[in-house]
Amino acid sequence: MGTIELRGYAAFKKLFGDSVTFVEIETPCSIEECMDKLDATFDYMLKSMVYDEAGNQDIWVRILLNGREIAFLKGQNRMVKDKDILLFIPVLGGG
Repeated sequence: MGTIELRGYAAFKKLFGDSVTFVEIETPCSIEECMDKLDATFDYMLKSMVYDEAGNQDIWVRILLNGREIAFLKGQNRMVKDKDILLFIPVLGGG
């Protein structure tokens, strides 16, 4: 087991209960496995906020693992380990 730090803004903050929260999950695991575990932890609401109907990451959400966007991570860098930080950022627009 490991503890990961979740940081979220807007709807993610509401889902997590605070802008920073800590969750215990089995680590190490891939980002995809981590998302499945977190989805179950948060009453199966997280993945619907992150992925579109086709199962692709929504273009309006950015996820960073230790400060690096997961879309650009490959291989071992896609593994979530104890004490890692996942940051969920909704892309906001203004006018």
